[in-house]
Amino acid sequence: MKKFFAAIYILPMVLWAGCSNKTSHTEHNIPVIQIEKAFNSDDGALLGSWAKSIEYIPLETNEESLLSDIQFSDLYPLKERIYIFTHNGKNITCFDYNGKYIPFKLHKGRAENELAYPQNMIADEENVIVNDGLHLKIYDHNGNFIRKSADLNKPYYLQHLYIHKTVDGNFLFKGEDPDNTSDYVCIVDADGNTIAQTLILNYSASEVENFKSRSGASSKFSGKEASLGSRVPPRIKPAGENAFLIIPNNDTLWRIDERNAGLIPAYIADSGEYRNVGNRPVEYNRVIGETNNMLIVKFLFSPVSYPNIDKKYIQSCFVHDKVTNSTLMLKHDPKSNCTGFINNLDGGIAFYPSAIANGKMFQIVDAADFIDAAELTQSEKMMEVAATITEESNPVLIVCTLK
Repeated sequence: MKKFFAAIYILPMVLWAGCSNKTSHTEHNIPVIQIEKAFNSDDGALLGSWAKSIEYIPLETNEESLLSDIQFSDLYPLKERIYIFTHNGKNITCFDYNGKYIPFKLHKGRAENELAYPQNMIADEENVIVNDGLHLKIYDHNGNFIRKSADLNKPYYLQHLYIHKTVDGNFLFKGEDPDNTSDYVCIVDADGNTIAQTLILNYSASEVENFKSRSGASSKFSGKEASLGSRVPPRIKPAGENAFLIIPNNDTLWRIDERNAGLIPAYIADSGEYRNVGNRPVEYNRVIGETNNMLIVKFLFSPVSYPNIDKKYIQSCFVHDKVTNSTLMLKHDPKSNCTGFINNLDGGIAFYPSAIANGKMFQIVDAADFIDAAELTQSEKMMEVAATITEESNPVLIVCTLK
């Protein structure tokens, strides 16, 4: 039986209620993401304010490398290659920065070296680590199986779509107990031993029963039954070297301490007039990335809760300047008919980052959309690439080097 070393840091229920006193936060120097001000400003974020160059790299197209549903994909950039995890197909595809396809042998199945239900992955310069539901499986960069790592099949470790690898080689993820009454931040070592855990939320009995009555479905993990349904749980969102915690209806973005699973308030979102019909804070959707100078974060404005929001801004991305403590919104650019940083580097497509790593920002764009944007913008660099691809080609990787 494995030995567990658990350190539980119980946080007050104010996490769930959100933070209503903005003054107290500014007094403690917690940066404020100014959503209302950025939304109402006519100014968009200029790509040239942050980046010094942009490259358009067509990804090699062949039967093995063909990508689909890139809208539901995550990018994992390394120094010499980039991995693309496609959620709908549960596939891992790899390319170098010339766009050349690098074969990665992904075997699906139920053997120890195979993947039964890959949920996500971690890529570092040494290995590719795939979250296969109840286990982490480690492969080399050719896709050769090395070992099965941490066993996540614990009674209270049931939700761990995104997993973050710490600098100490441990694994951080979000878990919950089998009765859906508590959520935790968990840290385990490579053998599955618990290093630390933090209680995020306790749900009341009425909340749990209401959730179960709505769900109409259940799933069994190790003989324990866990209800599944529409309740949105807290979520871990890795972003480069950091991992963040998002809690529904909470205006605080929490940074997770990799040493003890403690939660540190990192940013406050000031929704202003853009609170929803229930007067709750806007919903954090995803942390794109963070550097020494900026944070890029996406928020969700659902059409039901925000009936007055323009449909093209249902998912809105904001860049927070950590130096000036100001916020700009990535707005729709009519020139390229896309949303993102205004591209004042070469006059090309508006840039909407999917990942930040190694001093660069990354985006992938569907080939047909890239061709259309090239014609609209008349960017010489885009037109050169567009001439080499067709609408059936693999997407184009866009890489911006930061200043």
